[in-house]
Amino acid sequence: MRLDLSKDNKISVSQRNDTKKLLTNCKSCGQELSKNADSCPKCGDTTIKKERDIKDGCLGCFVGIIIIGILTLTCNNCSQTPKTPERPTISADARISVQGFNITITNLNDFTWIGPIKFNINGIVFGAYEYHTIKDIGSHESISLSLLDFTNGNSRFNPLTTKVSEVYIFTSCEKGDVVGSYTMINQD
Repeated sequence: MRLDLSKDNKISVSQRNDTKKLLTNCKSCGQELSKNADSCPKCGDTTIKKERDIKDGCLGCFVGIIIIGILTLTCNNCSQTPKTPERPTISADARISVQGFNITITNLNDFTWIGPIKFNINGIVFGAYEYHTIKDIGSHESISLSLLDFTNGNSRFNPLTTKVSEVYIFTSCEKGDVVGSYTMINQD
């Protein structure tokens, strides 16, 4: 411990407190050293520098996060990107018939279904068998598909073991998105 005496032989407490703020003890040997030192002059330990670097790094990250947060809030308020208008959903009007291993789907709408067109049987997502075509189907035109071409992952639809209970149509036209759902299927 170090005591400083003034000309009057009095201890300067404030000066000692100021010095204490700048000093710390080495974690390894206990030697008193400056908080700004890179290593202990007695044992060479660099723990003090590592701790200071970690504190400086954390402070830098914290300040960076605050700046990013402020910029995000101001940017979101200043430049709202205009939303694109949602396309209307139009009902697909269709006649569907299943004969043996084939399904025939007729577009009964007064507009063309524009490809790509997705047909699902027996579900929309899980358990559904899908078929995709890029062909447009005009008003009152039909498309005949093999049920064996409908797949769910690596498996194919088997009309010998499973009946078609639902058909879903997903496509578009010039006016919007076209969606159809059919549960009453004419099967021969």
